[in-house]
Amino acid sequence: MLARIHGAVLDGVVADGVVIEVDADSRSTAPRWTGWVQRAAKECFVRVQSALRRCGIDLPPRHIALGACPGDPPVRSAGLDLPVVAGVLVAQAHVPPDAAEGAWFAGELTLSGRILPVRGALPLALAAKASGAKTVILPSRNAREVAPWVEGIEVLGADTLGELLLHLRGEQRLVPPAVAAASSVSADADDEVVPGPASAVRALEVAAAGGHHLLLVGSPGSGKTLLASRLPRLLPPPTLDEALEAAAIWSAAGLLDPDRHDPARRALRAPHHTVSFAGLLGGGSPTRPGEASLAHHGVLFLDELPEFNTGTLGIVRHAALTGEASVCRSDGTIRMPARFQLVAAANPCPCGFHGSAVRACRCRPAAVESYKARTRFPLGDVFDIRARVRPASLGEDAGVPPTLSSMRARVGAARERQAHRAHPLDLSASVNARLTSDELDRVLPPGCLARRLVHETAGRAGPSPADLDRVLRVALTLADLEGVEEVDEHRLADAAELADPDGLGLMPPPIP
Repeated sequence: MLARIHGAVLDGVVADGVVIEVDADSRSTAPRWTGWVQRAAKECFVRVQSALRRCGIDLPPRHIALGACPGDPPVRSAGLDLPVVAGVLVAQAHVPPDAAEGAWFAGELTLSGRILPVRGALPLALAAKASGAKTVILPSRNAREVAPWVEGIEVLGADTLGELLLHLRGEQRLVPPAVAAASSVSADADDEVVPGPASAVRALEVAAAGGHHLLLVGSPGSGKTLLASRLPRLLPPPTLDEALEAAAIWSAAGLLDPDRHDPARRALRAPHHTVSFAGLLGGGSPTRPGEASLAHHGVLFLDELPEFNTGTLGIVRHAALTGEASVCRSDGTIRMPARFQLVAAANPCPCGFHGSAVRACRCRPAAVESYKARTRFPLGDVFDIRARVRPASLGEDAGVPPTLSSMRARVGAARERQAHRAHPLDLSASVNARLTSDELDRVLPPGCLARRLVHETAGRAGPSPADLDRVLRVALTLADLEGVEEVDEHRLADAAELADPDGLGLMPPPIP
């Protein structure tokens, strides 16, 4: 008897699933298994046969042939164990012929018959839904992981092959998992203050409002890491599509915990400066997402920026500019989404106390300049905003620091202004930081006041067009925060100061 069962496996693009049709045919010829030739497929046959024996099913000495469409499926993930065993049960008439009709399977079997969770259950379920599945049967943990995200189809979970066998026979149906409520931020968090110097806190707010990449420079203990950790909480909650994309990547990495994952929070990833190429970009066999992809629609924080390998920073630069991480391999190029907001922290010199009032700097001038240069290459054209973080002096009145709730409200209002502006002008992005030069011309036409002022300043300072565009984007965000339409000379001067606080000549000087 021929049985056709649907399953799903992860594609080379780690957040995508591919539907696989598994054909099982039982023939009255010499007893053997034939099908895929990979070693992993042969191990699959052994697991299926042992698990069935544990359930009291001894396969008769018949020839069982297996086929798949598309051919040569990537069975290394062991996600095809469940569709294979379901196909064998139907082909051997242990369950009714229509028992698996409209159902998609994914899961790994042990020799004892337990069903283990697989990596990437969410993208697999999404691929099954797109292919017309009515039911998706997964390991119980994966079912709890998938249920909150996939609507319109039935998601069922099983712990053992025995439970699946009873379900397919119609004797005891599997029960859909309960959807756990997402954890919420406590009320006390809204009243939490954002410590730090006023200039650095303001730079953080501007970066959050416009989606700008941010560099924080300051001596050790000045609060750079603390400021960076507040950025995800200042950003608006992700949309449903953004949350689903991020959850699919975490599921593909095997990190989507159904009990702890909060779809209303943006991710914060902070890899150590010794992170490898594969750890940051993704890779391995089978391919897994790296830190850049895990920060998709969230924040990627690079502490001690000059300590990172230059090649690694080149990877970050490419991902920050394109929104994807690309891994070139012999069998093709793997592209993974990596649309993150970059925040980096650096000391002003190797010892960390150049220009500090706390301790004298003992670094040579050449070492200081060399260390600063590493914050400008290769990410110099990525950071729209650079902020100095100086610890408050003893007895200095720092004023009343703003709260997270007040800053979040201003950031949300600025984001709404950008979203309203993007639709009528047909902009590709709803945040100022991702506006292209052509789109910036639509928002700020050549004849407007901001363009005339920048043109006059460019004649005196000679910055590049890309530098001028960054100043205009930051100035546009400052206007959005203040709730005004016009970008005047004061906002341009503030934007130039935020972009280049040390006066390195990368940006035009403040306009008098």
